[in-house]
Amino acid sequence: LRFGMAANWENVIDSHGQRSVQATVVYDPPCKAKPVVVTSLSGVLQTWATTGSTSIYNMTESGFHVVVKFTPHYTRRTVTDTLAQKWEWSLNWLAAGCDGDVPME
Repeated sequence: LRFGMAANWENVIDSHGQRSVQATVVYDPPCKAKPVVVTSLSGVLQTWATTGSTSIYNMTESGFHVVVKFTPHYTRRTVTDTLAQKWEWSLNWLAAGCDGDVPME
């Protein structure tokens, strides 16, 4: 079982031109098998108005990333890495089976 926090937010723009932020987790050392991962978003402001923090992209034995943006009905339509850092956003993660301790079928 491995766990941690990531606060390395980067600005990204999706194929529809919507701005969001991305956090990347890199396992060190890499996992022996592709794990089952659970994530959550914490911070001091505006986490309630976001979507995407539990959607994992590009899962490999080396890591994954998530993309967080504001919900469509929230009045502040753009999130940036500066705001994510100012509001102390952190992607919390837990990886089970990373070291072959849980069989993945």
